[in-house]
Amino acid sequence: MEKERFGFTIMNFEEPQLKITWVPYDAQNTVEYERYATERHPLIPYEIWNMTGNFHDVMNYLEKRCFPRTRIGVEELLKDYGLKFYDPLQICRKSHGRSMTNYMWLKFTDEPDLTFEQIRLR
Repeated sequence: MEKERFGFTIMNFEEPQLKITWVPYDAQNTVEYERYATERHPLIPYEIWNMTGNFHDVMNYLEKRCFPRTRIGVEELLKDYGLKFYDPLQICRKSHGRSMTNYMWLKFTDEPDLTFEQIRLR
């Protein structure tokens, strides 16, 4: 029986760019990719776009979509998100990896009907 995969699609506004999935709690942490866009967006790292990145590379990408670990007031931000420690995956689950400086965001596999208008910052 195939295990259910979890992950997210990197979105630019409403345009899917790349879907990344893995089996949670699987020792292999095998990442699967599905590319939708024909050209790499500058905010998508090459190893992710080229679909050669491993689970560690995916977690590094998620951390880049978060506020910095060293940000002043990080404890308060974590508390606002209901988190006890800095976890890029959980932060991105709450924030969808949004940024004030671009329109990239993350749509997780368990929220297929979510739209950019529902999560936009500006």
